[in-house]
Amino acid sequence: MKKKILLCLMAIFSLATFAQTEPNRLVVLEKNNLHKAFIVDRVDSIFFANVEGRVAADVTYKDYKSGASGDTLWVAVQKTPECVGYKITCIPKSLSSRITSDDVAASYFERINATMMQDDFTNAQMTGFDEPFKDNTPYTVLTLGYDKYGVACSMSKAEFTTPKKPLVGNPQIKGEIVSTTATTIKAKFTPNADVAGYAVCIFPEGKAQEQFEQFGPMMGLSNMGDMIKRWGVPRTGEGEHEWTGMEPNTKYEIYIQAWDKAETYADMVIVPVTTKKLGGSGIAKVDIE
Repeated sequence: MKKKILLCLMAIFSLATFAQTEPNRLVVLEKNNLHKAFIVDRVDSIFFANVEGRVAADVTYKDYKSGASGDTLWVAVQKTPECVGYKITCIPKSLSSRITSDDVAASYFERINATMMQDDFTNAQMTGFDEPFKDNTPYTVLTLGYDKYGVACSMSKAEFTTPKKPLVGNPQIKGEIVSTTATTIKAKFTPNADVAGYAVCIFPEGKAQEQFEQFGPMMGLSNMGDMIKRWGVPRTGEGEHEWTGMEPNTKYEIYIQAWDKAETYADMVIVPVTTKKLGGSGIAKVDIE
């Protein structure tokens, strides 16, 4: 009996508390686990609406130039009929490849606090980028369209690759395998006089690009050369390097990234190599008594 009375009192207390607590926030939870919240006293009404057709600002790459005043990009932007505004940016493809849906694009533009644009353009100039563009690097012009209710809708992408910068001299480097065992690889590197420095890094065959796509965006790496320079063993002049702890009978690739006196990357050199198998030739002998 005492237990039942206690439960009744708890129920009465909970109902009284709920009656005295009136919600003062309206929260809309989206499928991507993001939410938007409003103070209830500021909400006049809630209604559903319908917007027909695709809402986007289709972007087309036109041209790119780099000069003393910085980088300049020319693009065309055409809004769809239901698009009243859009946001636009230009980012390395290593980052844009991770923006795989309109929801992700909306989150990205909200995070960078991009300016809302309204006009269509046939050959607009984009300047004033936060960082200089890297040469010989793929980039993406990204837009996100908004409807008349301010809802982020569909994205549009246009990709291009910046041209190579002229090298100082003719920096070249040669890599050759000196020796291998089941668990070690030793290589020799011979740069010419125009190579100011270089970095070497080893990967299982076919894994370098995969590593770049996975870690490049979060580490701010714009191209493969950046990754090899950041992760690799830095060197100058002729010399050898030995990697240990390798897997037996496994194919590897040694990436060699050299640069000139202006730190412009020369062409990447890739040296394939395979570790030896464990064991070797011989006669297996068993004594039976």
